[in-house]
Amino acid sequence: MTAPIEIFRKLFAEGELEELLEKAFETLRKYTEMIENPEKDSFNQAYRMAAFYSLDIAHIYDLLGDREKAEKHYRATIEYLDCADFQPLWIRIECLDVLGKHKEALEAALDDSHYTKLGLAKLYEKAGKHDVAREIYTELAMEQSKKAIKSKFLPLLFLQHASDLWARAQRTEEARKYNERAVKAWERMKDRIERSLHTIEEAWLFEEVGYIYEQAGKIEIAMNYYKKAKAEYELAYTEDFTATGAHQVDGDWDYYARCFYFQLPEILKIELSLEYSMMFDFRRIKYRMLNLEEKMRG
Repeated sequence: MTAPIEIFRKLFAEGELEELLEKAFETLRKYTEMIENPEKDSFNQAYRMAAFYSLDIAHIYDLLGDREKAEKHYRATIEYLDCADFQPLWIRIECLDVLGKHKEALEAALDDSHYTKLGLAKLYEKAGKHDVAREIYTELAMEQSKKAIKSKFLPLLFLQHASDLWARAQRTEEARKYNERAVKAWERMKDRIERSLHTIEEAWLFEEVGYIYEQAGKIEIAMNYYKKAKAEYELAYTEDFTATGAHQVDGDWDYYARCFYFQLPEILKIELSLEYSMMFDFRRIKYRMLNLEEKMRG
């Protein structure tokens, strides 16, 4: 993790992690029973679902600070995947990565023609192949720049993602310039957004804008946008719940998700299969705010 474990624990109520752990074990037992009695359910589906909940258990142990038990369940997750016909590659790669098997994770990704260039760049980086990683990050940064030019609605999203990619390519000045362009893009559009937004879309947008200002060193403005995002998430999951679900499937979430996961790779730990996406949104924005508070105190 890139942040102190104490910050992650603040995202959960007292005793909540222990309750989630118990629930994860209970759900995992249901699928292991199916594996032991294959006539009751699809054999391969049971292995695949067991992998999801075994990964949840590993994440929770990580959050509780029990590294030994976490690693045990990361290994168990891989074993469940080995027995499933359909194997979500991202789960295998995450487990291998956490276990320090970076070269093996890279090999698994290279064997899949559909694996993203962005994912490969991160794996090359962790495997120590920094020159290859920087080449890919540079290529992707230029692609994002072109998308920003073509985008009528969200140029700031592509500009900031380009900035983050330039930073990973160790092109500091380019990263600064693209962040500056993202700030200017928002300043131009904030009072005349071309299309009406549903509540969840406003929440995603404000979260991204907060991050853009945070990267620009404008901490107080960033916090104000994170607070706006938090308020919009609360509305999205109460007054606008039906539309929220629809937009998570058919809206702009894919664009934001790619950026959010790249900005905060450690948040995989708080995205649990046990829970609705609502909890991931709430915890993610709280995590951003807590980290920013630490910066403000520093």
